[in-house]
Amino acid sequence: VALERAVEAAPDGLDPADCDSEVDRITAELRDLTELLRLEAGLDGRRAALAELGARRDLMVEERSAVAARLEAQPERRAAVDARLVALRQRLADRGALEAAAGQARAALLAARDAEVAQAKLADATATVKKFAGDATAAVAVLHDVQVSRIRGMAGELASQLVVGESCMVCGSESHPRPAARGADHVDQHRVDAAQKHVDQLTAALDEARTAHVVLQQQVAHLRDQAGGLDVAAATGRRDAAVAALAALDDVQDDHDAAVHEIELIDAETETLRRRVADLDRALASLAEQVRRTTDDLDADATRVAAAAVDEPIASTVDRLQAERRTIRELRDATAAHASAARAASTAAAELAARLVEHAFAAVDDVDRGTLATADLERLEHQVTAHREERARVEEGWADPVVAALVGDERPDVESRRSARDAAAVEHDAAVGRATVAARRRAQVLAALDGLAAAASALDTAEADAAAVIRLAGLADASSPENLKRLTLGTYVLLRRFDDVVAAANGRLARMSGGRYALRVTDQRERSSSGRRTGLALAVVDADTGQEREPRTLSGGEQFYFAVSLALGLADVVRAESGGVRLGTLFVDEGFGSLDGDKLDVVMDEFTQLAAGGRSVGLVSHVEDLKQRVADRVEVRRAADGVSTLRVLAGTA
Repeated sequence: VALERAVEAAPDGLDPADCDSEVDRITAELRDLTELLRLEAGLDGRRAALAELGARRDLMVEERSAVAARLEAQPERRAAVDARLVALRQRLADRGALEAAAGQARAALLAARDAEVAQAKLADATATVKKFAGDATAAVAVLHDVQVSRIRGMAGELASQLVVGESCMVCGSESHPRPAARGADHVDQHRVDAAQKHVDQLTAALDEARTAHVVLQQQVAHLRDQAGGLDVAAATGRRDAAVAALAALDDVQDDHDAAVHEIELIDAETETLRRRVADLDRALASLAEQVRRTTDDLDADATRVAAAAVDEPIASTVDRLQAERRTIRELRDATAAHASAARAASTAAAELAARLVEHAFAAVDDVDRGTLATADLERLEHQVTAHREERARVEEGWADPVVAALVGDERPDVESRRSARDAAAVEHDAAVGRATVAARRRAQVLAALDGLAAAASALDTAEADAAAVIRLAGLADASSPENLKRLTLGTYVLLRRFDDVVAAANGRLARMSGGRYALRVTDQRERSSSGRRTGLALAVVDADTGQEREPRTLSGGEQFYFAVSLALGLADVVRAESGGVRLGTLFVDEGFGSLDGDKLDVVMDEFTQLAAGGRSVGLVSHVEDLKQRVADRVEVRRAADGVSTLRVLAGTA
């Protein structure tokens, strides 16, 4: 019955003997159709992917257009900033002149302030001179009166010394008939000496006051010259204007730095845009090639699918062929089962006959009692059916293209796979170790970074706190560019005092040089000086030529009395600046031999005036002519045997 149903369902004209070859043919055709079916199922997804590639290409084209437009605008941006930068640099070129003007304005303001203070001192000095002059005049008048009274009362004083029988010291007579009487208001020598001492004291004070007055006059004139004739208000306005101009230039500097930074940013952005355009061009070319290949592959696969689905859909063809293959398999299986059943029946008949003989059955009916129960028979039939179904599944599996492609010689390379697995495990362990080390190092780096950030913040705070101190220190030690004259604070203070010393020295130098020479402090370093930033250079003003010259051009004698004038000027300034403290002793060592006779007289007169004013002057010299000029001296002579002798002489000039 199964064979009859299978024959009826099988294709017409199919020989049961051709079932296997027909099944192989249908299986091969199904393999091809299955691949086409898979292609057909993926066509929509591939078309969507192709559309996505097109959309990506469109976005990339839009981005390239935008980037190219920005790149084209970069030269114009840079040219505008370049033009602004040129203008700013032209303005910054005036910095040197403005800084010099600001320095001069500050110096002028300081000089104007000092001149104002010196002017006040000069007024006080003028009042002091007037007071001492009046006091000295009054004291001289008193001295004159005392001296006159002394002379008038001299007869009475001499008469009081007469002794009877002794000769008169005036007329020589031993008789003194009418000796003059000494009046009650008689002036003795002590009163005259006291009045003379008072006059000397007031005269000395007047000389000192006049010297201080001359020094202050010269100082005021010098300071006003340094201030350019400006008072404090005008000098302050000039200083403020110069500082404001410099401050405005600082803003220009900030704009200049910002423009330079902007140029750098534009150049960096231009380079970035160029690289981006190049990257987009490469990406667009690659994407275009990918779209082309994808389109070609998609068109070819779609053509194959369309060609296979001309008569009917591929899925329908697959279903039909699978059903036909099942029918042929059923025919093949039924034919095989029928043949097997016929053989089994023949064998079973022979065996039955043998068994009947063996078991002494006369007929089959006699063995009914030995037949299986229905349940057992159904169980066996179920096992047979299950075996057939399993066999059909195995045959279908053998028909799979992957299985069909096997030749039977394949051998699994277990050892190679095991080695690969072991190597992968080792590499995995090494990677885990490296990852652990990297994580630890990352934590250390992050901790160090936090510490660095904290240190940088602390440094910024410290720099901000120290900025004012550092600026002040830079100004004080002349290491800051804001110190335009490159003078340290100590040197600046010394300069101010040095101006006073030069002014005081000029008064004495005028007397010693007969009014020919004067000293002037100059900012130009003397060529013979090795100093760089002392600011203590001097120029000699020669009244005979009307020119200035350097001190090194002076003769030896001129240099000597210049040095003496400066030393005495220093002593005067020390006395004026130290509350009246006097440098009472002055030693001059050598140099007298460089003076001619006239100049030696002038210098010695100056020393004599100092001695008369109460100062002690010590001279050390080998000049023989000085012996005649110095009454109190110590002579050191060398004897023929090489031994030196010392002799003290007093009042023997």
